[in-house]
Amino acid sequence: MGYVYASPVIVRDDSPVPDNDGSTYIPTTLPGARAPHVRLPDGRSMLDAYRDTFTIVSFVGKDAATELVDAAAAANTPIRVLAVDDATVRAVYEADLVLVRPDGHVAWRGNSIPEDVSALIGAVTGRVDTSACLATTSVRGPQFS
Repeated sequence: MGYVYASPVIVRDDSPVPDNDGSTYIPTTLPGARAPHVRLPDGRSMLDAYRDTFTIVSFVGKDAATELVDAAAAANTPIRVLAVDDATVRAVYEADLVLVRPDGHVAWRGNSIPEDVSALIGAVTGRVDTSACLATTSVRGPQFS
């Protein structure tokens, strides 16, 4: 727990990788880390959502991920949206939008949708270079500080 790895199918942001001595677990959604376990208000674990397909966790509503869902569909990449309206969970997840792979690792995160969502889907599926995914556009909806 607590390790973060680099990979061509992980779209890194400019956050530094924390030092990890292996004795303390600090939850993070830094791309390459395992998505943190958090209990949802209905008692389910967030981790239960990350099976079988990519999942975009949205703290700004389901509609904020529409472009990403459409790009995934165009690339024949299954994806689901998990809209979460909980400020405590948002604080743990560190970003308004977090894309989690089926294996539970964070593939990308951001407070806005990338300008080229097709490039993001291509990167996390190994079809394009991750450097094409770094520019972003604004997400409509409430922002958390």
